[in-house]
Amino acid sequence: MPGPSTAPATPPASAGPRVPSSAPSPSTARTPTPARTPSDQTRRTPSDQAPSAPRAGGAPGTTPPPPGPGRTRTTPPAAVAGPSSQNPGGGTPLTGDPGTGQRSGDTRNPPPGSDNQPPVTAAVTIEASTATATVGDVVRLRATGAGLVSATWSFGDNTSQATGTNVSHTWTAPGRYTVTASATLTDGRTPIANAEIVVTAKPVEQPPATGPTAQLALDPATGNAPLTVAADAGASTAGSNPITTYVIAWGDGSTDNGRRATHTYPQAGTYTVTVTVTDSAGRTATAAATVQLTAPATPPKAALSVGNFSGSSYVSGARALSASQSVAGSSPIVSYRYEFGDGSPGTTIQSTDNYQLAGHHYAIGTYQASVTVTDQNGLQSTATATVDTEYSISFAKQAASSSPGGTTWTVTISGNGGSNGEAIQSVTGEGLRDDGCSGYKFLMGGSSCTVQVDVPSGTPSRVITVRSNARNNPATYDVAR
Repeated sequence: MPGPSTAPATPPASAGPRVPSSAPSPSTARTPTPARTPSDQTRRTPSDQAPSAPRAGGAPGTTPPPPGPGRTRTTPPAAVAGPSSQNPGGGTPLTGDPGTGQRSGDTRNPPPGSDNQPPVTAAVTIEASTATATVGDVVRLRATGAGLVSATWSFGDNTSQATGTNVSHTWTAPGRYTVTASATLTDGRTPIANAEIVVTAKPVEQPPATGPTAQLALDPATGNAPLTVAADAGASTAGSNPITTYVIAWGDGSTDNGRRATHTYPQAGTYTVTVTVTDSAGRTATAAATVQLTAPATPPKAALSVGNFSGSSYVSGARALSASQSVAGSSPIVSYRYEFGDGSPGTTIQSTDNYQLAGHHYAIGTYQASVTVTDQNGLQSTATATVDTEYSISFAKQAASSSPGGTTWTVTISGNGGSNGEAIQSVTGEGLRDDGCSGYKFLMGGSSCTVQVDVPSGTPSRVITVRSNARNNPATYDVAR
């Protein structure tokens, strides 16, 4: 019998894809009928054994061992996907991430040195943190698959590529973007996986609702009462809603509606004016301003009285002019200006002097005197008074004694009892002796003085002349028996 051939057996065309030179010998080749042994597990096709699930962090769960001394890498034959209940049309199945709904297609690439073998399937999957994102959101992407070494990513938005099995990306415009992961496996194959990310526009954030802003202007804001003030709230601004009402309160209990209004304050004082604006949503705002009103400046009120000096130093026609009864207005009185009315120069007396009166010597007659008072603000007031230097004097005569050589008469001169008093300047005539009236005698309140007149025997009378400030001055009186 012929012995075994040493030439390598050539498998028939129907026996499946050609095994590379590193495949086992014919004696160990798989036959169609025997049951699969544990050693056959190393030659199972992808359709017989799916790659294990990737480990956490994106590292594949199962990685074919690299070639080493005395061993070769076995590349599993390509699985032929025929029609099935899950894949009625046949072809290459799509794998996906059930958690995100992403699906990725696998690209079949034959391993190096297998030009005569049918293509094999390399399962690479893209896992996305979300399938629908908003502009600006960060989407985390991970490429998984057996023997995955690295991946190059394109994000469909013309941005720069990224590398690595785990990447993140942010889209700046809404749209539907295809993410592509070009993977590299340990055996050199470069499958490509795709996933679609839907990016929606970022919602426009509405600004928070704002209320109105109130503004208030017053014209004028100060002055003397009574004063009319105009209030203007036209500079107030609306917030999220238009302003619908304006209420102006004048600070004295009265109010007005509208952007602008006027009001008259009759009395001095300080008033706080407010405006309250309300918008269509019921939001309000308030502004305030102050009105300062002062009382109007009033001048002083002058008063003038005329009196007589009393005492032994009194001279005929001396008068005292006094403005002490004058009343100050809104400011204190600082000076008094006296005019005597007889053509003589006037005089000014300060309020700080000890006395606010002026003395003057008048000739017999009637005069119109005046005083002008001035206050601290320069406001003035003038008062006048009549100065009358003529008064009535009554005379009485009484026989004091008589003698054979003649008779001596005592003449009594009395005042009229008025408050102004009378002044006797002199008494002249023949026979005068014991004259108690001459020398500017002042008769006040009806007082009197006496003179004695000698009338010789055989002489019927004597004539004396009295000079005074009386209306009948000078007066001549006949002193008779």
